[in-house]
Amino acid sequence: MARRPRAPPRVLSYYPRYKPSELEDYSRVKLTLHVPFRRVEELLHLDDLRFETFTEAFEYWSATHGPAAEEDYLDELPLDPEEEDLFDDIERSQDDDIPLSWELLAAQLPNRDAAARFEDPDHLGERDLDREHNWGPYVGHLSLPDDFWRQVKLEYPTALIAESSANPDSLERQQRRFFDLVVTHYRRHLAGEGPEQMLINLDGRAGTGKSFVVMLISTTLQSIASSAGRENPILRVAPTGVAAHAINGRTLHALFRLPIKLSKEYERLTP
Repeated sequence: MARRPRAPPRVLSYYPRYKPSELEDYSRVKLTLHVPFRRVEELLHLDDLRFETFTEAFEYWSATHGPAAEEDYLDELPLDPEEEDLFDDIERSQDDDIPLSWELLAAQLPNRDAAARFEDPDHLGERDLDREHNWGPYVGHLSLPDDFWRQVKLEYPTALIAESSANPDSLERQQRRFFDLVVTHYRRHLAGEGPEQMLINLDGRAGTGKSFVVMLISTTLQSIASSAGRENPILRVAPTGVAAHAINGRTLHALFRLPIKLSKEYERLTP
């Protein structure tokens, strides 16, 4: 393996970022981006000239080399002899270790012999290791029948009954206000008062207890409906499977049988 050339020094990022109005600090930062140095004070010495302030040094550098100049100022600094030897030792040891560690890692893979370990890993399926392997037992699992997931759902139905052991008294003020509003509305409906349809948006950041309140409301309304001899009045739906799972509900597509694969023309839904 060839030795890696040592990269010249570069400033990749700096903070804080000074504005031109903060001239002295701004000049110092601009010089650090283009002029190699070991100590910041060295930025006051340019072309065998010494400057009292970074502003003076920056103005000289801008006039003689320009803001986009990379000439000699971006060349790497010469190392001291001791530093050169130290860097060579570190670099050489790293180069020696790289292929060794790669070989050790490759050797840990199953069924890897000395020849196969060096085959190109980017050509999976075309290596001798892949051609000689018996893939027969896996072929049947590479494709699934069109009704696979429908059959799985029929064989393993999920109960959508809400369960919550929480007590309404444990709710926070805004949560309890939302809870009472919905439960009171349903009680009025059972009493035949015919309240107007209520539309509410329950909003909040993640972790604020939205699903917790929804499940408690669902459990409470299920209990009230059961005591009144009514069916469960709750349908919990969400636009995504993850959101639906959080409230033990269904997706909008599943509930309303909306087609997922859209054709060129929309099909009329059944009643």
